[in-house]
Amino acid sequence: MHLQNVRIVNLNVILKVVLPMWLFLQWKHWIS
Repeated sequence: MHLQNVRIVNLNVILKVVLPMWLFLQWKHWIS
């Protein structure tokens, strides 16, 4: 596994985890 692949996988994980969390926080901010 190349280092580049690891970086791409990490980016994928960040998009799958951080993005929903961030959207959820934005949503909570809007609600309150």
